[in-house]
Amino acid sequence: MDMLFRVSGGVYYQAPFYKEIKDLTGAFNSDIRAQKSYQIIIANDYEFKIGNNDNRKPFKLTTEAYYKKMENLIPYYLDNVRVRYAGKNNAEGYAYGLDARLYGQFVPGVDSWISASYARVYENIERMGYIPRPTDQRFRFSMFYQDYMPKFPSMRVNLTLTYASGLPSGTPVLFDVAGLPDYLAAYRYQKTLPAYKRVDIGLTKVFIDQKDNKASGNFWGKFKELTLGVQIFNAFNINNTIANQWISDVNSSSQLYYPVPVRLTGRFFNVKLEFKL
Repeated sequence: MDMLFRVSGGVYYQAPFYKEIKDLTGAFNSDIRAQKSYQIIIANDYEFKIGNNDNRKPFKLTTEAYYKKMENLIPYYLDNVRVRYAGKNNAEGYAYGLDARLYGQFVPGVDSWISASYARVYENIERMGYIPRPTDQRFRFSMFYQDYMPKFPSMRVNLTLTYASGLPSGTPVLFDVAGLPDYLAAYRYQKTLPAYKRVDIGLTKVFIDQKDNKASGNFWGKFKELTLGVQIFNAFNINNTIANQWISDVNSSSQLYYPVPVRLTGRFFNVKLEFKL
C-alpha cells in the first residue's frame, strides 16, 4: 500500500481575447483587464491491491479537492450555442469541488476506471448576488470498463457510462429602453438543462499486438499493431439537450422569453482501424 499527498496553489492571469473585448452592443472596451484567480489544490494518490495472494490486482485511487477565487471576471451568456461576452470586468466569483477516480485492472491486461466529481461555480454580476456560472455542473459520474473473451483474448469489449447534472440553460441577451445591456436578465432566467446521460459500447478485434508481435518478411510483418473496432455511441438513443434557444412572446403585454431545447446527436455507429508501423 502506497499513499502520496500533494498540495499546490497559485495565481493565474488570463489576458482577454478578441471576443471578450467587445461588449454586447459591439463596442470595444479599451480599459478591459485580465481576469485573475487564486487557487489551492489538495490531492491524494492511494495505490493498493485487492485479492488473494495468488491473484492480487493493482488499483489506484486519485482524489483532488480544490477552491478557486476569481476576480475581474468577464461574464458571458449562452444564446443557443452562441457565446456572447459582456465586454467588461463587472463580475467576481468562486469555485470549489472534489474529484475522485479509481483506476484498476478488473481483468488482467486491460485498464478500466470509475470517476465521480462534485463542483460548484458561482459569479456575482454588478454586485447583484451570486448565481451559478454557465459552467456550473454539480455532479458528474463516468465509468470505462474493458473485458475480453477468455477463449478469444484478441476480442475485447468496452463499455462507457456517463451521467452529468444539467448545466445552466443560458440567458437571452436583453437591452433596456436606453439600449444598454440588461444584466438582470441573467437573474430572471435561471433554469437548468436536463441531466446528460449516455452509454457507449465498443467491440475491438486485435489482429497484431505489439507485445506479441514477431516480425516476419511478409506484408503483415510490417505492422507493429493492427486493430479493427466497431463502436456504438449513445447506444440507447437518449435525447440529450446541449442548449436552449430563447423564443420571445411578442403578443403578451410584457415581452417574455421561453426556452426551446436544442438536442444533441442520437445513436450513431463508428468503425475505426488503427495500425502502427
